[in-house]
Amino acid sequence: FFFFKQKTAYEMLRSLVGSEMCIRDRYMGLADKTQFKSNLATLIQSKAQASDAVQSVLRLLNDFKQAELDEQARADQRNQTEEQNGAQVISEYNSLVENNNQIAKKCTINREYVEGQLNQATSRVTFIDGRLLDLQQLLNDLSDDRCQSNALFVNALGQNRDAIVAVETLKKDFQSVVDAGQEVELAQVESIADRIKQYENLFEESAVKSFLSLSQNFKDSQGNDVTGNGYVDAVTGRVYQDTRSIPERVFRLVLQLQVQLQSSINDIEGNEIQAAQQFRELQDSIAAETNTLHNERAQKVTLIDKLGVELEVAREYESRCWRIRDDTQKALDASLADLEHRRQFYQLETQRRNDEIRILNDVLRVFRAKVGKLEEYLNQLEVESTN
Repeated sequence: FFFFKQKTAYEMLRSLVGSEMCIRDRYMGLADKTQFKSNLATLIQSKAQASDAVQSVLRLLNDFKQAELDEQARADQRNQTEEQNGAQVISEYNSLVENNNQIAKKCTINREYVEGQLNQATSRVTFIDGRLLDLQQLLNDLSDDRCQSNALFVNALGQNRDAIVAVETLKKDFQSVVDAGQEVELAQVESIADRIKQYENLFEESAVKSFLSLSQNFKDSQGNDVTGNGYVDAVTGRVYQDTRSIPERVFRLVLQLQVQLQSSINDIEGNEIQAAQQFRELQDSIAAETNTLHNERAQKVTLIDKLGVELEVAREYESRCWRIRDDTQKALDASLADLEHRRQFYQLETQRRNDEIRILNDVLRVFRAKVGKLEEYLNQLEVESTN
């Protein structure tokens, strides 16, 4: 009866082939026929036992082969289950990765939005600060200009009033001469013209030229004036006939000068009032804009503080969302790697079992062939012994 320890199919093949050859060689090595015949009965008796042993070996090999086939079937079923479970897990992880990726992108968009709002608010505050400085500088410049304008106004008003006083004094002096019945002399007319000329910057050019022309005409009339009682227009140069006396003409020109001076004073005062109103309006406008800007700046500063806190939260939330997304991606990659590892292990194990089954088939084929030859040989010996 044959006993086997657990071996690989290849080791069993070598052992079985060796055992068959030992049996054959042992009986081939009998010294003589007599000894062989004396042991033939024992051999024949052992034949049945040997046949049982061979059947046991065949059953053992077939059981081993069946065990490999059963294990492969279980491995196939297990692999199918793992593939299904792995596909489900990977599908779930893919959904999680996509969902977490969308959430992370929204977090990034939200953080960028908060950053944009914060940058806009900061830029606005910077603009407001610059605008406030510009408005303050503008107000200072306007104040300086207003001071200079006021000084010019006071100076111009003083000059015009001095001129009015001077003209009025000349008028009174000339009037006293006329009232006294004195003859108007050239020196008196020239004196008036010279004193008027001191304020020529305050009068229209035509008025000053009229006085000068009057004195010149008066001089010509004393020396056979070619114009007779006429006078020369200082602007056009044309000669006009004037039947009025020299004093009347002087009074008329002085009156014109007084009207011009009063008109100038009225214009200066009107311009000053208008300039003061414009300055006040500009002050009010600047003050209103400054107040609005200060209020807006206070609101923007409050908003900046709020957005600063929101930005920190948004950054932290964004970082956490991307970490979760990365962790989910790592879990997906790990699941894919684990499934691929199981596939490779399944393929290697399947290949190993197929190789062992192929070897077992070879063992069975060789073992059956050798056993057949041994039986044939024993049968032949039995026939020869009976003869």
